[in-house]
Amino acid sequence: IEWNISIYDCDWNWPIVAKFAANRAWWQSPWGNAAHYNEVRVHAKPSVTVSSGPVPTIAPDLEIRELSFATPNMDGRLTEPLWNNPLVYKFNIKYGDTALRATYPATGPYRSGQFQPTLPTGLASVLNPGDATVRIFFQGDFLYFGFDVRDNVVQYHANFDRWDGFIVTLTNYTEKGPDQNLATERLTFQVAQNGTATPQDDLAHLVAVDSARVVLALKPGTIVDTVGTSADQGYTAEMRVNLRALGYPVGLGDGRLFLGVNLLDGDSYTPPSLSYGTRTWWFREYEGECCPGVAYLRQDVASGVEPTLPGPREGYRLLGSFPNPARSQRIQFSLAERSLVGFEVFDVAGRLIERRNPDLQNAGTGEVSFNGRDRGHGVYFYRVTILDPESGARRAVLQGRMLMLQ
Repeated sequence: IEWNISIYDCDWNWPIVAKFAANRAWWQSPWGNAAHYNEVRVHAKPSVTVSSGPVPTIAPDLEIRELSFATPNMDGRLTEPLWNNPLVYKFNIKYGDTALRATYPATGPYRSGQFQPTLPTGLASVLNPGDATVRIFFQGDFLYFGFDVRDNVVQYHANFDRWDGFIVTLTNYTEKGPDQNLATERLTFQVAQNGTATPQDDLAHLVAVDSARVVLALKPGTIVDTVGTSADQGYTAEMRVNLRALGYPVGLGDGRLFLGVNLLDGDSYTPPSLSYGTRTWWFREYEGECCPGVAYLRQDVASGVEPTLPGPREGYRLLGSFPNPARSQRIQFSLAERSLVGFEVFDVAGRLIERRNPDLQNAGTGEVSFNGRDRGHGVYFYRVTILDPESGARRAVLQGRMLMLQ
């Protein structure tokens, strides 16, 4: 359920005196008739009640993985093997494809969309719909985007409504706008007349201060023009953004990322009355609009080993930590019965550095997570205590160790 609330307050409205004041505060969005900034998401499920046990965990819309492979060449070509690694997050954008939009996660099917502006030459039929694949991953402080555009008419035009290119919106981690909500950066690039990428909007500034880079490459047989007399193949592009320039702390804080991607596709033909431009977006269209995709920057570069799949287990035993070594780890264990699970972490001197109150977990594969971003390098020991939820009696104590890397 998509929802928001805005509270209006007026003091000393009558009689008119110098004390008159009016203000408004809101949760996620200030308006009731238009989506703005963001929204509250209410997750409703009939089987989840006040007596059904622990509330299920709500996952982010998507996870963007940290990869330890070699840094991309930044030549715009997407030829490095890492761009085809299955850990790279990937999605498609296509104008007119409602079935594709229906596959987007969370509120993506309802917040993604498309638009065709009316040009001075009229509103022409869309003969070659915008079509692209976007890939995302990160390394350290740098977020990488790969764009693969399939376009029969690649062009340059001064009119924004006829641009070829992309708008990527990334919400700043700390900076706030005039409404005291987190500001959003508009990172735009346009296909230039010479077949390169022209940074626009906030991306131009980030490139100028060496906090971002964007490189574009035309596919074979592609010529940038505005006559549409030859069939093109499209273009690819790579964009790199230093998240520290968007207010992220060392270690990327809690790993949150709010983003949207907007594909700009202008096609020009002869006569000009056949020309048009379209915009097709994934989640958020522009900065300040609702609603971005909610991503988690998953920091587990040191290991490609996947965690144990959930399933029935015999007895109580430790299954290990994943990934290990790494900054953030998930400790897994088997539970023969529904149990209370406590968790403690110690340094090599035996000092307790974290203790969690027992929480109820179902039989099968149990799990607790530990984020060591505020801890130093080295070995840490952990203890998982399993208790009977009725009597509190101890069923098992499982011990292990993990290597933290920053």
